[in-house]
Amino acid sequence: MTNMKPVAVPALRAARPRATHALWRKLACGAAALATIARAYRQQHRERRQLLALSDRELRDIGISRIDAVRAADRPFWRRG
Repeated sequence: MTNMKPVAVPALRAARPRATHALWRKLACGAAALATIARAYRQQHRERRQLLALSDRELRDIGISRIDAVRAADRPFWRRG
């Protein structure tokens, strides 16, 4: 067993880094897109909660009623508007 030498397989090693690099790039782009969506949903949630914190007078100033504010705040995060 002392006569065994390691054998390199250059064809497999040369092809793998490109495929791995492309895969990581796609994963990074996907992760960045998900992070952007998550930030938008958090911002939307924050704005809806702030809307609920306004007084009735402040709501009238911006042209919506308390009921409209409650409906907007209770809307699921995936529904825009």
